[in-house]
Amino acid sequence: MRMLRLTVYLLTVLLLLNITAQAQKGAKPKADNNIPKYICLMCKVGADKAGKCPICTLQMAKAGVYVCTGCGAMADKPGDCQNCKRPMVKLSSLAKKCKVCGYYSDKNKKECPVCEHHKKMKKK
Repeated sequence: MRMLRLTVYLLTVLLLLNITAQAQKGAKPKADNNIPKYICLMCKVGADKAGKCPICTLQMAKAGVYVCTGCGAMADKPGDCQNCKRPMVKLSSLAKKCKVCGYYSDKNKKECPVCEHHKKMKKK
């Protein structure tokens, strides 16, 4: 009887350990939705898809997760900028997505530069 209890206890512990391991394995880090995947290096406008900048029509470059506020260099890892040695900042802390056009721009700007550009083009 004692052996049966011990076996049941050990199987229960192993089952709990397995469930915990599977739960940790399946947990995925939450994606940051405020990061543009592509960015125009001239206009500093971001987008989720590759293509041309809606303002200057230059091809957008693949954006890194981190950006240097000094020279604009991008990287996928935090640390100091290779060019000017300033600390890299997470791009999501600087960008906001426009609810009207869907492009990203500087968080500190009052108006979206893409929407502003479209308004100017309509007036002409």
